Amino acid sequence: MEPSLQCLLFCLWFHFYPACTQMLQQASLTAEPQNPVFNGETVKLTCLVKYYIGWRYKWFKRNTGVELRPSGRYSQRENVFTIRGVAGEDSGLYWCQGESNTGSLQSHISNAVQLAVTALPRATLTVQPQPPVFTGETVTLKCVIESLSGWTYEWYMGPSTNQVFQSEGNSFIISGFKESHAGQWWCKGQWKHRPLSVHSNTIHPRVQALPASTVVLQHPQSLFYIGDIVSLRCDIADYTDWGRYYWYRDCSLIPNMTTKAITVALLDHVEQFLFTCEGERNSRPKRSQLSAAIEIIALAQSVEKKSLMTPAPQPSNNITNDGQDESLAFQSVSRMVCSLLVVSPYLIVTVILVVKCHRYRGANDRHSNRKHGRLKPSV
Repeated sequence: MEPSLQCLLFCLWFHFYPACTQMLQQASLTAEPQNPVFNGETVKLTCLVKYYIGWRYKWFKRNTGVELRPSGRYSQRENVFTIRGVAGEDSGLYWCQGESNTGSLQSHISNAVQLAVTALPRATLTVQPQPPVFTGETVTLKCVIESLSGWTYEWYMGPSTNQVFQSEGNSFIISGFKESHAGQWWCKGQWKHRPLSVHSNTIHPRVQALPASTVVLQHPQSLFYIGDIVSLRCDIADYTDWGRYYWYRDCSLIPNMTTKAITVALLDHVEQFLFTCEGERNSRPKRSQLSAAIEIIALAQSVEKKSLMTPAPQPSNNITNDGQDESLAFQSVSRMVCSLLVVSPYLIVTVILVVKCHRYRGANDRHSNRKHGRLKPSV
């Protein structure tokens, strides 16, 4: 090389070397995602030397000083170094350096980046009220994540991953809890700022039926008539502190009747009545089941009923022995009628016909006696 050209190159190098050195000091390192970094996430470290392309990069962990090489969870592509499934052991300071392909030129060491790997936040699922849950109650499931903010919540039932419900708030309310709601429940939190999710514990709400109620007829036991007064009692299988009772007639609430036992009139314009009841208390369970209906059929008052229930007339002195026998027979039939009334009100019509036939037959007998001169004169 001619001396003049060597002199020119030396002057150029001497003139631009400080500027080149200044540009090499601009190597920078960034991390994605930024702290906090959670166990299992993927972290990407990006090294950049401005104004230079086609360089290769070296990566170091400050507390070891050893160059990191792609292997296992570590991989490198151009100026990005990736750590997959980070763990606590990956915490520390990282830095990088650029180098020309020939190795003759290096950048200055980059800034240091602190990587702090922590455990995922915990999600805890709770249920109110505490089990057992009684059918019909309102149940609140709450998913609590102990750190960070900006979560959305997903709710799942059973081992399935089919989402039941999603919400911004951390509460899920189930009105009218029933047997089909029993089983395994769990929730999942999704962080809005990056793809990060946490799973909760599972709970198994146990469902218990409400205490059963029964309507007991106290008086009368049978043979009801329109206008009668009946006494009813509401028995509940469990607990003894039922402070209030609700009574229903034909599915409508009976007002102002809140005691265990009640008396109620059978209205004069209805022949069939259905009575049910349920109880209320201050502690859980708040209510009992609605009882099965008790049916009361009221019969209409009748003249035949009144006449049959009156005592039979005594025979007069001017009646013959045959007449006394007839009167005694009539009393016997009347007693039989009363007995039949108690047994079955549906025999009333039959009995009335029997009595009328008996009277008609007695009248014929007396007419026959009178005709044949058998009737004794009165004294």
